[in-house]
Amino acid sequence: ILNYELEKQSASPQFKIQNFYPPEAGKFKISSQAVVLANEFLDAFPADVFQKKACPERSRGGGAWEMLFVALEGETLSEAWRPVQSEDDLAHLARYASHAEDEQRVERARGVEAWLDALAALSPRMLALVFDYGDTAPLLYAPVRKFGTLKCHYRHTVDARPFERVGEKDITASVNFSHLEDAARARGFEARTVELCAFLLQAGAERFMQDESFRGEERQGLLRMLDPTGMGGLFKVCILARGVPMPPLKSFREMVMGA
Repeated sequence: ILNYELEKQSASPQFKIQNFYPPEAGKFKISSQAVVLANEFLDAFPADVFQKKACPERSRGGGAWEMLFVALEGETLSEAWRPVQSEDDLAHLARYASHAEDEQRVERARGVEAWLDALAALSPRMLALVFDYGDTAPLLYAPVRKFGTLKCHYRHTVDARPFERVGEKDITASVNFSHLEDAARARGFEARTVELCAFLLQAGAERFMQDESFRGEERQGLLRMLDPTGMGGLFKVCILARGVPMPPLKSFREMVMGA
């Protein structure tokens, strides 16, 4: 559907994607059927940060929501919290983060619905596989994640300080798969989310592990992705199907329990 070229930028191992959207490609072409793979795509969407303000007059967890803005003090960026004004944001928080504790931070990705609209317009028969780190809302916004999931990546280091090295860091937030599923179903998709380890096992990963020629870094990488306590549980796969059968995948818990 899209044409692109990789052009070596210099003698260093740095590569640059050129002409990702060449003029002849234009918009997505309508197809009779399509398969879409989105790998660590949604976590990079712009996200707003919200916090439930503690209120002594109310019960625990009953505070009002505030939204994070950026303030400029001299030459320093700092946090500025303002009451949430948007009814849409309040409805989203009530649906997915009503169990959040006072002073707990949660994120809301922007643009998920628009992306799904683009997918829905692409083909009447489609299977989309969304690979990303995140969780369903009850776990994603659990009290254990009091400071939210926003992370900054810079030269193989990770922190939660977006106001440092501005413009040099990749800023991400974990995907709310409950919201993704709901938004997809509203657009005519079936939706199902399972752990990466469960997806790979049901896709035939065992065949590779039984192959004696499958060794070295590739084998170790697959083992990490099959570990339900590590990468295999942290990452999820959301399957979106429209006009095609939904693959009968089970979660890791269902596989273990025999459900």
